[in-house]
Amino acid sequence: MVLKMLRYCILCTVIWFGWAGFCEEPVRADDAPASPVQQLLERLSSADYSIRQQARKSLRDVPLEQLPELVDGLSEPSAESCVLRVRILEEIMLSDTGSRGELAEQGLEYLSLQDGPLGAAAKSTLIRNSQLRESRARLAIERLGGAVTYRNPNSPEAMMARPALPDAPGTGVGFGPPAIPWSIWLHDSWKGKPEDLWHLRRFSRWTGLVVYVIKGSGVDANDVRMLTGWLPGMVVQERGASLGIRAGVDQDSCEIREVMPGSPADRASLAVGDRILTADGRRIRSFYDLVSFLTEKSPRDTVDFEVLRAGDAGQNIRQFKVTLGSWRTHEDPDRVAPPPDFAGPQGTSYLLLHDRPPQVPMPEPQRIEGILR
Repeated sequence: MVLKMLRYCILCTVIWFGWAGFCEEPVRADDAPASPVQQLLERLSSADYSIRQQARKSLRDVPLEQLPELVDGLSEPSAESCVLRVRILEEIMLSDTGSRGELAEQGLEYLSLQDGPLGAAAKSTLIRNSQLRESRARLAIERLGGAVTYRNPNSPEAMMARPALPDAPGTGVGFGPPAIPWSIWLHDSWKGKPEDLWHLRRFSRWTGLVVYVIKGSGVDANDVRMLTGWLPGMVVQERGASLGIRAGVDQDSCEIREVMPGSPADRASLAVGDRILTADGRRIRSFYDLVSFLTEKSPRDTVDFEVLRAGDAGQNIRQFKVTLGSWRTHEDPDRVAPPPDFAGPQGTSYLLLHDRPPQVPMPEPQRIEGILR
């Protein structure tokens, strides 16, 4: 009997401690020591102004690998600390043109999608720095082997690319001739990776941009289409080789309306008014058929065209052999020079005349005898 009672007590003890261990609250991540960045973020809410400023200064110097902590912030930040975080990320973006500045800019994009004062502050920051972002994006795309073309905002086609957001300061007089981004070209010389398509998002202030994905660029057009949420009205076009013509898109035939000077079509003596009937034996019923055909071709490919020349009899079909060219050497007659490079308020070029509105000269004071000597 005693042995039985002892076994019962042992069993009850095991069950009790086992249940207590099961019910014990696990150690949470919140109980772990705060990282140096989190400690600095907490000081942004300090009542002491000097502590807040010192924390802000230290956060501006955090290394690249700790920037995500600055973006994530605290679980329950104050409104003031939210605004300070955005300002710190902006200062990093303005002062650093490399990976650290780009990561800070991406952090601002992420925060702009949040609700409350944090999202509002981040969104206004991106708008305020839209010209800087576009300038840096154009330079980055060119370094990676792409191109950005600009057009006069008063041209008919450019009317489609009106700003999607209110104009930011510094986008008007004094910043070069009128020019807005019209198309982005990802050429066959593109050296970028899928994550480098992020640079296209930096044009988010504009609608109706056309992105050309050229055969051989290694870019999946669907990866570009995923950016539509950032670029309203964006059109993605896939292209192969260049012929150098413009044709009507509202006709049942492919009639040439313009031949670019120096283009493959110009060198082969194709002319305005010619109707392209076939290409390498394939029937061409419209300009879209021609674009689809050329998308499969590469520069330096030779194509045999059958063309009906304006004024010729219906049976007088001419033969043309054309060596196709590259879009990198394609000349767009409507293209205008891009805006001057803009380095932002912390860059040296900000002090140049073309980076700020021109100063209006003050009139010379009139000399009145007896008053001014």
